[in-house]
Amino acid sequence: MDPNSLARALLFTFSGNGQQRQQAEAAIKGFQKKPGYQATLLQIVGMQNRFDFPVRQAATIQLKNIIVRQWSVLEPSGPNSIIISPKDREFIKKHLLSAIVQQSNQKIRVQLLECLLHVCRTDFPEKYGFLLEEIMNNILKSNNPQKIYGALCALRMVFKNYEYRSKKDLTPLPKLVESTFPALINVFNGLMQTPNQNKFEMIRMLIKIFRISTYLSIPKYLRTPQTLGPWLEAIIRVVNSPLVGISGIPKDEKELKTIPQVKCKKWGLQCMTNMYKRFGQEILAEKTMKPFARMFDQTYSKGILKAMVNILQHRVKGAPVTDRMTHICFGHLSTAINHAHMYKLIRPELRFLVADAVVSCMTLTEQDIALWREDPSEYIRKDMDIMEETHDPKISSMEFLFDLVKIRTADALPLTMNIVKGIFETYARAAPQQRDYRKKEAGMRILGQLSRLVLSDEKMSGPIEGLITMHVLPEFKSQAGFMRARACAVVGSYVKLEFRNKKAFAGAIQMVCECLTSQELPLKLQAVKAMSRVVKNDDVVEFVKPHLAKVLNEYFKLIDDVPNEEVVETLEILIAHVKEEVGPFAVSIAERMARLFINILNNTTPDDDEKAFTALQCLRVLNTLLHVCASPLRDKAQVFGNLCKVYQPVIERCMREDAHEFLEDSLDVVSALVKFCFEMNPFLWSLVPKIIDCYKNYAVDHVQNVVVALGNYIAFAPIGLSKRPQTIQAMLKMVAWTFYPTFPQGRGPDNPRVAEIDYLIASQYAAKTITMLLLHIKEKMDGYLPDICKLLFKKLASTTRLCQDLQKEEGDEKQFTLPKAQALKIILIESMATALSQNPAIFMKAASSAGCTRQVFKVWMDNQKEIANDPTTLGISIMGLSSIARLPGNGVPPELVQDKYMLHLLNGAVGQLKELERIEEKEDGEENTDDDDDSEPEIQKFENVDISKDAIVEEDVENLKGWAQQIQEIRDAFQDYGAHSDSYLDEFFTPAHETDKYEYFAKCIVGLGKANPGAQQAWMQVLSSQQRQIIEQLVKKGKDRAEKKSSDGS
Repeated sequence: MDPNSLARALLFTFSGNGQQRQQAEAAIKGFQKKPGYQATLLQIVGMQNRFDFPVRQAATIQLKNIIVRQWSVLEPSGPNSIIISPKDREFIKKHLLSAIVQQSNQKIRVQLLECLLHVCRTDFPEKYGFLLEEIMNNILKSNNPQKIYGALCALRMVFKNYEYRSKKDLTPLPKLVESTFPALINVFNGLMQTPNQNKFEMIRMLIKIFRISTYLSIPKYLRTPQTLGPWLEAIIRVVNSPLVGISGIPKDEKELKTIPQVKCKKWGLQCMTNMYKRFGQEILAEKTMKPFARMFDQTYSKGILKAMVNILQHRVKGAPVTDRMTHICFGHLSTAINHAHMYKLIRPELRFLVADAVVSCMTLTEQDIALWREDPSEYIRKDMDIMEETHDPKISSMEFLFDLVKIRTADALPLTMNIVKGIFETYARAAPQQRDYRKKEAGMRILGQLSRLVLSDEKMSGPIEGLITMHVLPEFKSQAGFMRARACAVVGSYVKLEFRNKKAFAGAIQMVCECLTSQELPLKLQAVKAMSRVVKNDDVVEFVKPHLAKVLNEYFKLIDDVPNEEVVETLEILIAHVKEEVGPFAVSIAERMARLFINILNNTTPDDDEKAFTALQCLRVLNTLLHVCASPLRDKAQVFGNLCKVYQPVIERCMREDAHEFLEDSLDVVSALVKFCFEMNPFLWSLVPKIIDCYKNYAVDHVQNVVVALGNYIAFAPIGLSKRPQTIQAMLKMVAWTFYPTFPQGRGPDNPRVAEIDYLIASQYAAKTITMLLLHIKEKMDGYLPDICKLLFKKLASTTRLCQDLQKEEGDEKQFTLPKAQALKIILIESMATALSQNPAIFMKAASSAGCTRQVFKVWMDNQKEIANDPTTLGISIMGLSSIARLPGNGVPPELVQDKYMLHLLNGAVGQLKELERIEEKEDGEENTDDDDDSEPEIQKFENVDISKDAIVEEDVENLKGWAQQIQEIRDAFQDYGAHSDSYLDEFFTPAHETDKYEYFAKCIVGLGKANPGAQQAWMQVLSSQQRQIIEQLVKKGKDRAEKKSSDGS
């Protein structure tokens, strides 16, 4: 293929002439189908003196896209597939490295390296064995820095092929390390001695290669001081080296991160802390790695720790240290303080670490202050952005201080409190114009962050109250908005503190409320955050209620200015805790949230996650509003009617497919509307078919929310539902469709077995829907019962066959699918038991008509053990089997008369009732050992570990292993999670829970003697005297319960 022709076509793809561009794109499509296309692209890339950069870049991107998509595909299929011929593959493997090492343009080199990585993932080392030798030759035998750097980049791609792989896929890595590291360490040491400033890019590649090799495991070659030591010593030298060859160190963080030597330092720190955390703590190491961990700890951990502290000292002195480097250092120290011998080294540095390193990181920068004043919206965005927190030195330094005070309490707590107190007192003594506001703000920040620990110790209450009263509350009058904001944060953090000076505390709450009216948005937001914590304290909320109208008004203003998820969430918290006080404001709150929600959906792009989260929080506020206002609204039909009008456009908007991500929460709102409504209205009834349409068209994954919403209609509006046969039919059709789904062309699986497996969980919830209808609509469901029974019988048969087929299989499908199928089978039995207890005659007639009576009951009786695992299902099963006794003599089908099978089923009812009795006795005997804990879960206690002892002991390691096992068991349990164990459905099964099973059994057995005396006599004759005694005891127990209930009622 002619490179010139292809290059010309690539060049014209940049043409501003549309016709030329289309012709060029058509020509390229033609080239793609010809052998040699990929090889020619690589040729063009390598001809730096012949073709201009845009052409070579276009060729590189084309080549990279083809290799990424097609290199691993040996036999492509489809009309648009591009075939990479064997000849092209060999050409690329032969010349790709040369193109990389000779490439002077970094942008093109990066694309070529991506090509190399994907080729290695398929071919290295089996089909690309010569690559490693060529790379090492370029590194060791070339005098050209560009070629050496390119070869090191290529070697990194070879190692990157094994990054984040499972242990079984790391087999080639030890051999790769052993064959390259002896030479690479010599290259590393040689580069450290050369004055060439370009050396740091090469050193960075070497450190990255070392990091990949030691990230998940330590290769055998590196497990001795002779082989590991030179690498760690070289890395420590890089980390400790002063910046050289740079005039004017940039102060901007973004510019600083681009300096190659700074990049090397960051990666060096990352390597060292990773090795220490993963492999340098003997107590946490695997048994086979404990000798290495001991050697590493004794030989290198001190030097690594010193390097970390040095970096923090450089930062305090103003030397160039990035936020990411600071984050790594504090994270390393947080790990080291757990070990006594390491803490011994850290202890002399405690004052520096707290008073200088932590305080300086916690202090607002000049840029922070400028941003507060000049661009408050951007300040708020950064303050709320989780990604900003990842490397924020304020966060990492505070996490270290928190761990330090928690673990080494005796040393760290008095030191920290004295430092904070000293900052406050120095500030108070200074003349106003000489006060260091930013440093005091840092002290207040530390005081607030330590609240999670301090609140666990009552002895700290007095000193903390004194600091807050004397040094924090006066800052509410500060001219600096960031000081008032920090005062709000401290008050919010200590809202659980028992203040002795109630007047001062009430004044603090009032000042937080006043900050809500500030024109400074960041201050207003901090006041909102503080208020969200204040209202969680039931004692404190009384201070807020007199100001509620003002507080809500300021919330609304802030939401208008900053429509942010966190702001809306704080409103939800406020509503949830002031409860009945919200009633008069309910409609206005709902209108605000509805308007904001609709506005976001109509004016936001689909990829704006921040706005989407805000809209989601609006729905949750609307839902919370209904829950907290439920009681007052029951007597205010007009208010509810107005609320319903406000909610209507929101819910209707959520029923559109383009708003599918909000369907789940909107269904929760529908559930609350139905549950708490004063009376049902046409709008609420009109939602049922819309919900079902959403479910069938695109929302099967939301089956739980759909069924919970329908369950509220069934349980809380049964009279209205019984008068709407079309609504009941719609629900039953939904169930039938779920059992046997049909899809438009291309919208679902073609294979019926695949569809059945995919819809196992949905079918569980569908069967629960039948059970709920029968429990609440009762006898008015009799007209639908024959068709319901036939549907259940058919689904039980197919599910039983699926379980049998899965039992014969091996692999993941059996592991993940069989528990779901078995759970569905038990739920279907539960639904049939409900139908049988509802009307035994119709059930038996339907079973006889379908010719499956014995088959149905055989599955039922074969699964008694599984049925007994859930008390609700067991109780419903007892009621179903007991109901067989209600059949008159001429109503018993022949299939039950044959072999006295009816008596076998009645024995099953007796056995299940005895099992229920055993479960109840066991539950009555168990003591409730749960301790009441009114404290917030975020509050932690001081561990106060002695300085001579480790904070992590063998018992902790065993506990960690136990927790890991429990987590795995929970994960395994979640594999068969579905309707069978869904607590959200419990309230819809109230009729079954309220029915006394003993009383029900006794009534059925007494009725058997009247309705079918022959059957009763036959039953008694086949029973032993002990069995008859058990039945008599159960009947007596049921009668006694009925009499007691009657006497209690009278």
